Amino acid sequence: MQHSRLRGLDLHAPSNELVENNTGVTIPKGKVVRLNGMGTIYPQVLVANPTIDSNFGVVGNDISAAVTQNFGLVTCLGFMFNMDTSLWAVDTILFSDVSGNLSAAALGPPVARVIAQDATFGILYAFPAAALANEGDTAWLTTGNTALPGDFLGTSNAEDLRFRTAGTQKMVLDQNGRLGIGEPNPTHQFELKTHSNANASGIQEDTWYVETSTTGFQTAFVLMVPDPSLVRVELSANCREATGLAFASFRRSGLFYRQAGNVQVQGASWQSDFTQKSDSSLNVKYILGVNSITVQVQSSTSAVHRWSGMVRLQQLF
Repeated sequence: MQHSRLRGLDLHAPSNELVENNTGVTIPKGKVVRLNGMGTIYPQVLVANPTIDSNFGVVGNDISAAVTQNFGLVTCLGFMFNMDTSLWAVDTILFSDVSGNLSAAALGPPVARVIAQDATFGILYAFPAAALANEGDTAWLTTGNTALPGDFLGTSNAEDLRFRTAGTQKMVLDQNGRLGIGEPNPTHQFELKTHSNANASGIQEDTWYVETSTTGFQTAFVLMVPDPSLVRVELSANCREATGLAFASFRRSGLFYRQAGNVQVQGASWQSDFTQKSDSSLNVKYILGVNSITVQVQSSTSAVHRWSGMVRLQQLF
């Protein structure tokens, strides 16, 4: 498309394109439109649906549906005058919804930025790159990118985001938000594996939360232990009763192993690194299973208790 009204040779200069509306329906001012082929004199336009169309520009004034008055101006690149922008603050990014309406909500691709806020002579800068948004992949530059609201680096379907160097995957952010470095299939929020001969990731970290209104032990989380392995577990647990009367804080650590059998603790028990509690009933404990360590917490009364903390597992071999 030749932009006949470009000022100078700068593609970011104001550009008002004269277009035809042969839809039979008036296209109101402010609508985002797409090209619909060539008309008798000027290009034809339709209201754009950003989910399937490529945006061409924003209508400056109503384009009548009457055959004798079906031409008007569309801002493709540059500035738009004589438009009410009083609803949007300066630098607001405007998007196009499925009906071609401008909106500050991210209902579609970004099409313009508010330059001046005015009820009569507002000014918008229309993004020329928006026309490419639905025509194929737009690569992120290795020299940096100017991101807009709604832009993201990642996947838009149920696939993991994988990172490679020298053609080999080194890191993955899976579709559940779990990050694995050197670990292709993380099972915790963060897993780091630096030794290739280890059975599982070298370090696993995760946070946990449980809310309970019973005085019996409640399961906080379950740690899986590969066979064979020796693992060091570090636990932090914090509790606060909803009324604020009871509180507790614990730090525990211990060595556990599994060698052709059930998980066992190396030594008498895990170590009590720190304990502070307002009621002696508040407690934490572990239960050893065939291939897991289950950590449980105990509240002091039937009032709501909120427990949270972090667990870190380091596999030694």
